[in-house]
Amino acid sequence: MSTLIKKENRDEWLSNKSAAYINGWSCCEAGNKHLEFDRDINNLSKSDLSDYTRGYSQCFSNQACIDNK
Repeated sequence: MSTLIKKENRDEWLSNKSAAYINGWSCCEAGNKHLEFDRDINNLSKSDLSDYTRGYSQCFSNQACIDNK
């Protein structure tokens, strides 16, 4: 991800992402812990967990870059 995602372009950025990715991004934005620390992790397919993790980590990285500007 080379572009910073700001509030103005957040919806556009998420518009073509999977539901699991969006869930990961949203959980990170809300300050919720990653699902790896949750008992319900076994309810996700490997693909959904991968998308969730990618969304969570990209949001985390994006926010770190914004905070450091």
